[in-house]
Amino acid sequence: MLYDNNDLLTIYANIDKLPEDLLDILAKDFKVDWYLYNGTLASKRAQIKSCFYVHRHYGTKGEIIEALSDLCPGTDIEEWFEYDGDPYFFRVLVEA
Repeated sequence: MLYDNNDLLTIYANIDKLPEDLLDILAKDFKVDWYLYNGTLASKRAQIKSCFYVHRHYGTKGEIIEALSDLCPGTDIEEWFEYDGDPYFFRVLVEA
């Protein structure tokens, strides 16, 4: 767990100060599969910051919203029962 290792806490606390090339390395190490290597520095930092939440809530609506919101703020998800769709489907709402 993140809190069991003080070195990881130091890294996490300094994400806003880390150089971009180190963020790219951390994305690979932390298995941030949705990471955009050609994204802005701000979006890279947001993706690294949220990766622990995303991994902990993997497979949930909240996880998808969190991961997509780093790339496109204002993203939301509607599940099939919220819009009378086919069972177990969802749609992604993106502000463009």
